[in-house]
Amino acid sequence: MGNTSLPKILVADDSTSDRELLRELFRGYSCAWFEATDGADALSQVLLEEPDVLILDVRMPEFSGWEVCRAIRSRAGLSQVRVLMLTSMGARVNATTSPLFGADGYLDKPFDIDVMRSMVASLVERNGRQLRLPSDP
Repeated sequence: MGNTSLPKILVADDSTSDRELLRELFRGYSCAWFEATDGADALSQVLLEEPDVLILDVRMPEFSGWEVCRAIRSRAGLSQVRVLMLTSMGARVNATTSPLFGADGYLDKPFDIDVMRSMVASLVERNGRQLRLPSDP
């Protein structure tokens, strides 16, 4: 049973340049795009928009990405939100902590553009939607 509405992607990162990079990376894709600048903003937007994918920076003001992820996982009605943790803290820290907080995946900064697109598309597909360019069939 596929859902025909546009996939929703929320990027939560306190770095303006990182948000701009991700926005450009997904420009032209068929999706609804949202941005948050800190953990509290991220959590309120998750509750409001119920995104398919949350690309979540770990180090942010208000609440850390880990705290946001834990809060999302504690709410049964948000189980469809796929969380992709993003951090520059190093692969070992990310690999160890992300699963503990309930993340569906993780990437280290700087990340490979193709890997980011592929991971987000895969997470969107888990909700029965597709992330594609308008020129795709």
